[in-house]
Amino acid sequence: MALAVDFFHVDCAVTLRRLYCFFSMEVGSRYVRVLGVTAHPDGPWTTQQIRNLLLDLGDRAADFQVLVRLLLVPGAS
Repeated sequence: MALAVDFFHVDCAVTLRRLYCFFSMEVGSRYVRVLGVTAHPDGPWTTQQIRNLLLDLGDRAADFQVLVRLLLVPGAS
């Protein structure tokens, strides 16, 4: 079974700020978890969200054999 993680952003019309949502999706079942939302994602914050996900998965974490992380860079070919 595979687990995919990535960010998407939301532009908030009320605060005029961009928020980043870090989420995971179980590829087989298409089950989506929102792991966290922040205005400034950085390495330590992302690492903590992954730790929290592993705690939530518990023994099921061993079921996942592949972790997919896509990085889409605007303007890159």
